[in-house]
Amino acid sequence: MKNPKISIISTSYNHEKYISYFIESILNQTYQNFELIIIDDKSNDNNVSIAKSYKDNRIKIIEHKFNTGPSIAANDGILISNGEYIAFINTDDCVDKNWLKTGLEFLLKNKKYNSVCFQLEAIDENNYPIKNNDLQTTLKFKNIEYLDLVKSMFTVGNMVPSPGQIIKKSILNNIGYINSSLFQTQDYDLHARYLLKNQIFVFQKPLIKYRQLSNGSNIDNHSISSQLRFNLEMPFVLDNFLKIDIDLFNKVFNKYCKKICTPTQKTIQYFLVIIALNTKDSVRQKWGYQTILKFIQEKNNLKLLNSLYSIEYKNIISTINSINSPSEEKILNVEKIEKELFEAKEYILKVKNSNLNKIKQKLKKYLNR
Repeated sequence: MKNPKISIISTSYNHEKYISYFIESILNQTYQNFELIIIDDKSNDNNVSIAKSYKDNRIKIIEHKFNTGPSIAANDGILISNGEYIAFINTDDCVDKNWLKTGLEFLLKNKKYNSVCFQLEAIDENNYPIKNNDLQTTLKFKNIEYLDLVKSMFTVGNMVPSPGQIIKKSILNNIGYINSSLFQTQDYDLHARYLLKNQIFVFQKPLIKYRQLSNGSNIDNHSISSQLRFNLEMPFVLDNFLKIDIDLFNKVFNKYCKKICTPTQKTIQYFLVIIALNTKDSVRQKWGYQTILKFIQEKNNLKLLNSLYSIEYKNIISTINSINSPSEEKILNVEKIEKELFEAKEYILKVKNSNLNKIKQKLKKYLNR
């Protein structure tokens, strides 16, 4: 059996409370041929000193001179890595002892897959499992047949978990590293680019403990601001599908395209627009509208549509006008509800912290008697 090295890329920022728990979970792996690259993104706590206290020559620490964000940090780690495989996991999470062994053995035996990922178990600040049905549902990722997975990535969202993902480094070199210009959708973007050329397997056993902070400081905390960032970045993610190969496109959207007409490599953009406009998702519909404007801006493209499918400008306008999107009133109501929920959550946390401080003060007075 091969014994390839795995480079574990771990971004870190103010994780002094969790980093020991994380490092120990890595050092206890049943598969030991790895290097752990920790990229500290200018923490202002004891994060680096704790990491340096572990005297293991497999641990490499990069210290950023200023805060760059997790994407640039991860890419910096990849650039100095020596492994045949790359594994992503942040230093506030932790992993099962069989994480690397399970993933690597599967990849070595199943050559059609170039990456694996794992179910997630949510934990709190104290490493206890979070018993929250809504959160468990959110973190539940299924193994979806490849063609359906590619389709869902375009029409629904990111169907692949990122923490703990193991991928061949040669594949990353081919598709490109993490898009550092994105704040909210960098994982989605990477998965979209990967899945247009490669297959992935999702282990159903949760070997990754994914930390959810009660104060909502995770960048993917589903707050109003994070959702806004997500929506603004979605066009960059969806643009990846404009590069889909015609053969894969026909397999993925075969049933849908049969209802219209036969696409070509040059008209894929038009067909993706039609699919996006019919998702009933306002973000994808907006992308579809903007994309068709760019497409017909090139005069020859409209001629091409007309020569192949007898489509005219009026047909495109008719399609756009038939969009069944949420009313502006509904959108405003949803935004209002989200804002009220966020404010309520902030108030609860404020009261909770206030009560804790009162208890601490009373305890201090009692002890000083």
